[in-house]
Amino acid sequence: MVLAVGMTLVIATGGVDLSVGAVIAISSSVACIMINPTIVGLNLADPRQFINDPQYSWMPLWLVFIIPLVVATLFGLWNGTLVAYGRIQPMVLP
Repeated sequence: MVLAVGMTLVIATGGVDLSVGAVIAISSSVACIMINPTIVGLNLADPRQFINDPQYSWMPLWLVFIIPLVVATLFGLWNGTLVAYGRIQPMVLP
């Protein structure tokens, strides 16, 4: 929903910004790594003890929501700064 509000404002002003897809991909990757860091090879504990527990997470759920939102906000501010002050086209930003 946050992404849709931002894109609505961009489209309403006559712009097209494809970098929001990259920002949402980065923040969702951060959330996935926070839930289970073994997917990128970080062995923080023996994962075999939790293999049968689908409700186990490495982080508290409220952190899994807050930290990716902060990451997305920082990347969005960086992209917005580059577009507004750096005069870079928003279609080429990662």
